[in-house]
Amino acid sequence: MSIRVGLETYTSDWRCWMCFLNPTVPQHLCFVAGNVMAVLSIFHKPGKATAFFRSSANLLSHIVHLQRKHAGITDPFFKDLEVISRQGWRNLEFWTKSSISPSILLRPYSSIASPAQVSEAIKEGGIDLTQYPPERIRNFSIIAHVDHGKSTMADRLLELTGTIKKGHGQPQYLDKLQVERERGITVKAQTVTMFYNYAKHSSKLDTSAAIDTVRSTEECKYLLNLIDTPGHVDFSYEVSRSLAACQGVLLLVDASQGVQAQTVANFYLAFEADLVIIPVINKIDQPNANPENVKNQLKNMFDIDPQDVLLASAKTGMGLSAVLPAVIDRIRYPNGGALSPLRMLLLDSYYDEYKGVICHVAIVDGALKKGEKIASAATGQSYEVMDVGILHPELTPTNLLLTGQVGYIVTGMRSTQEARIGDTLHHIRTVVEPLPGFKPAKHMVFAGVYPADGSDYDALSHAIERLTCNDASVSVARESSGALGIGFRCGFLGLLHMDVFLQRLEQEHGAHVITTSPTVPYIFEYEDGSKIQVQNPAILSSTSGKRLVTCWEPTVIATIITPNT
Repeated sequence: MSIRVGLETYTSDWRCWMCFLNPTVPQHLCFVAGNVMAVLSIFHKPGKATAFFRSSANLLSHIVHLQRKHAGITDPFFKDLEVISRQGWRNLEFWTKSSISPSILLRPYSSIASPAQVSEAIKEGGIDLTQYPPERIRNFSIIAHVDHGKSTMADRLLELTGTIKKGHGQPQYLDKLQVERERGITVKAQTVTMFYNYAKHSSKLDTSAAIDTVRSTEECKYLLNLIDTPGHVDFSYEVSRSLAACQGVLLLVDASQGVQAQTVANFYLAFEADLVIIPVINKIDQPNANPENVKNQLKNMFDIDPQDVLLASAKTGMGLSAVLPAVIDRIRYPNGGALSPLRMLLLDSYYDEYKGVICHVAIVDGALKKGEKIASAATGQSYEVMDVGILHPELTPTNLLLTGQVGYIVTGMRSTQEARIGDTLHHIRTVVEPLPGFKPAKHMVFAGVYPADGSDYDALSHAIERLTCNDASVSVARESSGALGIGFRCGFLGLLHMDVFLQRLEQEHGAHVITTSPTVPYIFEYEDGSKIQVQNPAILSSTSGKRLVTCWEPTVIATIITPNT
């Protein structure tokens, strides 16, 4: 049963590839070629790899040659493809070490309309993302408590991969907001794409008689998507959204401070999301560092094997050479379907005065190319993709994104009502199952926000709309006050979150506001059993005609962790 299903899968893959290469050749010829290739790929043995590759390469090159001869095509792209099919398929070392379908490297191309469009997209974009199948992609985040060195670690990884030049640019490169630099904290999760050459050692021997020499290492280029996350509890919603685009995390722990509150909270966020957790003890260069004690804490609290813990210093660069190899070896690659209909998750967004809303997305299934039309599963509205690319480290157009990759798109969205965080985007005229999305944010603090000048209400409304596009964890509702006029009732995750939001309103949008004293939500129960939740005491009526019997206020169940000494 499994062989039959596998054969059907491989046959489908090869037929798609053959039809894709040969749109003008009779379809039955493509199907016959696809069936032959599928049988070869199902039943090939490592010891007979040479015959398999020679057969597949010769057959593919012959098919391409037939097409050119049949249709009279003189496009240089097809000539190059014929040469590539003769030579590139003989990479015996890769195939004999893999148990994947030989069509896996071709899957990214099969979702593009034609070879000419692939060639054009690569030429225009400058970076060829088609050379990074899902097996060469790793998506990971850095999570930690406040001030455990996340942003500094991100800087060192960017320098190590050549994404930024060492000594150039500002420290904490990914902390781009003015409020982040003034307060010295990270408040927004930031994404960056890195490229890393990794020489992977292999001890497997090839028994094929046709191979004279066997190399002990294989250098491959990997695409690494890094997301630097905030450490303060008030921005935990940023962390949870970031983890949705990852398959693993680096859990940083300060060598002198040890495990702290957000270390525990972020660990369980990653654990519940079934992500691979790589523990890294940072700041081992400090005089009071005690990495052995921190290893014991990780073992006792999270059952982490001390041998799996990496030791590093992001400040001096000590031990960093082992971090990215651990990411590649331990974290699994994205397992989306390259041949499936497009599904991408809307991770984040921000407003640009010239381009409109710029969305950060993760391609879960399929592929996306510039010029295609997509639709929102939440709103049903459709858009044309005007720009698509990666953050390397700034916006870098590539004109396409493939399965497992994280990047940005520009579609002409203009408001937060359209760019809904956690939404599923897909090609128009296709029916897909929406992705799970994110849990709604739980607001703990509410405050009234009013314009300092009543005539600036429209400007404040415009500023809040633009800012909530970049901070989806804020709730906004219109309200009025007899003393302050018309304003907004905003919900925040905490007091620091509220202060940062108001500071960004002033710095980024020039808004001058008056805020009321922050309050927490209360639940009032009446004698008839009815309940009402109140964020603003002013709306609680004293003449409702019903007697108030119970008042509920927020409480927490907390675990207090203290050092032994």
